[in-house]
Amino acid sequence: MNTADNPTAKVSPYCLATVVTRKAIDNLLESGADGAYRDSHPWIVAREMFEAARDDGLQLALLLAVDDGTGLLLSHWAPVLEIEAMELHRGRWDSICRFGGLREVNPIWQALDSVALKPAAEQLRREAVEDLTVHRYHLDASVIRPYAICETPAFLLATQHNLASDQKQR
Repeated sequence: MNTADNPTAKVSPYCLATVVTRKAIDNLLESGADGAYRDSHPWIVAREMFEAARDDGLQLALLLAVDDGTGLLLSHWAPVLEIEAMELHRGRWDSICRFGGLREVNPIWQALDSVALKPAAEQLRREAVEDLTVHRYHLDASVIRPYAICETPAFLLATQHNLASDQKQR
């Protein structure tokens, strides 16, 4: 099932974040087309996350950060359509993350630290069985490259709800 372009599909509890250039964002916005991000780092775990989300009928989101001249800010997000990670030669990789149309991040959510990194499996288990609330580590410039695995932020979940409501009203 392809959930990427279905606005009523539930969003995965985790998402990906990476850095792109302002020029890349501007070109995608101008063309209005789907986009792709290419990297020489193996996006193996990201591909596994995408496949697991897809198999569960969930939409995996990609957060895109850009440098505004004073530091990185979240600029846009998009639903992930596909992730490929291919080893070209021993130790050389080509990864491609294809994504749907860009959606702008509201300025109040643009700071990287508005997004929390995904906690370790052990921490999630402790929260589940020990009824314990813990500190979250937030996204920053030192962990976003080549990509970061994050908890899906509240603004994205709210956007999903609004998209689903809009779809029902049509």
